[in-house]
Amino acid sequence: MNYKFTILLAFLLSIGIKGNTIDFKPDHVEKRTYNWTYNVLENALFEIDNKYGNVNITTWDQNTIEINVTVTYGHWDKEIAKEKINCIKIKTSATQSYVTATTEFNCDLSVKGNHRKSNNDLGVKINYEVKIPSYGNLIARNKYGNIILGTIGGNTNIHLKYGTLIANTLKSNSNILDLSYSKGTHIQLVNNLNIEDADYSDITINGAKTIHFNSDYTDIKIDKVEQILSSSMDYGNLEVNEVNCLTFSADYSNLKINLLHECLNLDMSYGSYKINQTSDQFHRIHVIAAYSSGKVKVNPNASFKTHTLTKYSDTYLSPNIKIKQHDKSHTSEEINAEYNASGCMCSTVHIESKYGNIKIETTK
Repeated sequence: MNYKFTILLAFLLSIGIKGNTIDFKPDHVEKRTYNWTYNVLENALFEIDNKYGNVNITTWDQNTIEINVTVTYGHWDKEIAKEKINCIKIKTSATQSYVTATTEFNCDLSVKGNHRKSNNDLGVKINYEVKIPSYGNLIARNKYGNIILGTIGGNTNIHLKYGTLIANTLKSNSNILDLSYSKGTHIQLVNNLNIEDADYSDITINGAKTIHFNSDYTDIKIDKVEQILSSSMDYGNLEVNEVNCLTFSADYSNLKINLLHECLNLDMSYGSYKINQTSDQFHRIHVIAAYSSGKVKVNPNASFKTHTLTKYSDTYLSPNIKIKQHDKSHTSEEINAEYNASGCMCSTVHIESKYGNIKIETTK
């Protein structure tokens, strides 16, 4: 297991990563444990559907799926605790290629008229510990709890609401993620990731090959990624330390890139964008913005042409960027300029902005 991931997971466990179940100390706790072992194919699909607890999935070099479940229900009344835990059923089914585990509730777990605890203070926890083959495929759904993944070699499809996802390495070309109200989600390494939907969440990714996402009211931080493909964000922040190419549309959001290697295609309204540095061989920066201010710092060793077209906005260019054409009226401004014309002039910066100032610099 990755060392940094081990340290992070140990820290989170020490402070208790929590879903939206409320911890309290009941007078009586009922407990049930369940165990299943199934022999399967190396690429078998495991599907799990759970609520009110954590799902911890690791892999091993055996063609076996091992499922261990611990169910607890706590209450101030012993008879109620016994009654409620008997309503919780764990159902499994298995073939060599497909294994399922489902948590079912045959009664309402809340207790009306409870004068000592509110109806929301459910003392129920259903925790899964699962081992699947190294290249097994996974579909996991969890609500009011966390999902913790080790290194998964097969395809993953994760749906999580009111919980945290902690993942070490997702090796497959197909990893799908759907998050709602997920704070502190962290993925160490992922090959290809498709975040189909992320609402009211925050996500940190250390390394990735390609990422696609759609998000609302969500903050995303990425350390290093090759490509971010056709992604969209409303009401959030995207911060990328290092990226080759990024295609991004955003409303009421902010974008920060520390190092851009090749290309940026950005469509933004009511936000801000900032590129702290480009490589000297970057290809293209193309921005269409409204009510959004922007700042771009270009590598001083690059050779590029720039075209800016603004309305009700100001444009600032470093003095060493030579203006070739400049047209200005009381409402609009158009500038064509170039930098390091003795070079190949292979790079371009094109920015159109309405009601948002532009700043383009060539500084170390």
